[in-house]
Amino acid sequence: MNQTCPHCGKIVDVTAHFCPDCGKPLKDFTPGLPGAPTQEQAQATAGPTAPPQVPYIPNNLALAIIAVVLCWPLGIPAIVYATQVDGLARAQQYDAARRNAELAKKWSIAAIGLLIAGVLIYFLIFVVMFGVMAIVPAITQN
Repeated sequence: MNQTCPHCGKIVDVTAHFCPDCGKPLKDFTPGLPGAPTQEQAQATAGPTAPPQVPYIPNNLALAIIAVVLCWPLGIPAIVYATQVDGLARAQQYDAARRNAELAKKWSIAAIGLLIAGVLIYFLIFVVMFGVMAIVPAITQN
């Protein structure tokens, strides 16, 4: 004799307490009654539970990778902080995860900013040197 699972609609044996397809209970049961599964059996047959929902916290890893390529000394702490964000979020330490994400972002911006400042200073020195070299011969000829 068969019955239909009220959750998924599959046909199952009438003696079954749980649907073999979806794992949900076919009818209410009272633990301890003859033929009724124990609470452990009920949980084991019900299937795995869904993992807890973790809020999305951007880890800024891409920015940290760009920073380590452009200016590696300051990009290293950015990589370290960025790689810790997801693990902290999974451990439900959301404040620490947000703090590390913010630190990764700050270190990345500092590394990229230092590179831009260095390039600008180098360019200014280059312009000043060639400007002086162009002015000096004109002064000495007069």
